[in-house]
Amino acid sequence: MPQGGLHVGEEPVEGARRELAEETGLRWDQVRLLGEHPEWLAYELDADKRRPDTGRGQVQRWFNLRLDDPAAVIDFSRVDDRKGTREFSASAWMTFPELLAKSAAFRHRVYQQLADYATDLDAGRGR
Repeated sequence: MPQGGLHVGEEPVEGARRELAEETGLRWDQVRLLGEHPEWLAYELDADKRRPDTGRGQVQRWFNLRLDDPAAVIDFSRVDDRKGTREFSASAWMTFPELLAKSAAFRHRVYQQLADYATDLDAGRGR
């Protein structure tokens, strides 16, 4: 679930396109946009988890994408240019229930909202 901050003046879909490329190496023409969650979703970190680079938490805009290019190569070994370290230490494909079981508690509400939205998209009820 690649994610990141918006640049000044950048629209959320532009940020999604940039973050997808930065964090996975995928181009926008290799995926299909299935939907954009209709609300901004937020989580708040516990006080002991807050840091200068993370602050209090995040407010995010989420996009559902499908990988359409069978020749595409996902590269999770990419390096964050600002930090000089890899973006991800591990990656795995999993269902939403598996994701909820493995994620930090403060993310559960947001991830459950995303799971519900994905279910609605699959059922033809999303936008």
